[in-house]
Amino acid sequence: MTSAAPLSPTGETVLALLREGAGRGEVRIRVQGSCMSPGIEPGDVVAVRRARWLWPGDVVVFLAADGRLTVHRALGYRPGRKWHLLTQADRAAGPDRAVPLERVVGRVVSPSHASFADRVRAAGLYAARVLAALRRRALDRSPR
Repeated sequence: MTSAAPLSPTGETVLALLREGAGRGEVRIRVQGSCMSPGIEPGDVVAVRRARWLWPGDVVVFLAADGRLTVHRALGYRPGRKWHLLTQADRAAGPDRAVPLERVVGRVVSPSHASFADRVRAAGLYAARVLAALRRRALDRSPR
């Protein structure tokens, strides 16, 4: 009798399981990095729920392009054929790559990390990004 190696779940499998669990109630995730310090420290456990809407300032969990679960703050949306969420870590100098909405697990609901000041800061970062994109478009279209 031969034994097979245990299957290692892919990021997509983990994402599907977490999204299903967060849609039925809460999923608890232990945070490893310090990019959201001091609000969320390494080792903290956060509860995540699916959310119909994500607002600027919400702390969200998503599957990043590198396959890791990531906990960052939502800034806003990037519209298009497929909508994306714009995010940024509290301790980062700039925003992340846009995240397709289907890669978002949900919103961190406990402990709550979306104060009014966090929401205003996130909305300001989002507005600055939108204005920069509009400026680039205007420059690209202007006659030279």
